[in-house]
Amino acid sequence: MTSNATILNDRPLACIILAAGQGTRMKSSQPKVMHTVARFPMIHHVVKACEALAAQKIVVVVAPDMDVVQNAVKPHGCAIQAKPMGTGDAVKSARESLAGFDGDILVLFGDTPLITPEALVALRAQLHQDSAAIAVA
Repeated sequence: MTSNATILNDRPLACIILAAGQGTRMKSSQPKVMHTVARFPMIHHVVKACEALAAQKIVVVVAPDMDVVQNAVKPHGCAIQAKPMGTGDAVKSARESLAGFDGDILVLFGDTPLITPEALVALRAQLHQDSAAIAVA
């Protein structure tokens, strides 16, 4: 019998981080994901959680003219969501960046700085344990 740990280590992982929101409700001129939490922009914490999982690919979805976010997530690539048409469209914007990728894909929100690698590992393990196509946290 194969353990979840073996499956998770054998399956490639990519992360899509949604960060195209303007943060208009925050009454700020900077993108929401660039607001500081624990000395770093929110997006930094989410990227670090993905890096801790040794994701082979991390793609951050941004709106046009979000150079500050693109610079903050380097060396990881960004996909542009040309028009704000919802979460599903934002995920679709990352599709080209993941062309040919065969493995698990985690979709995360860039404004969730408290997400932990442990929570993501547990979610991914549950996905495989249940032989599910998708898991939502």
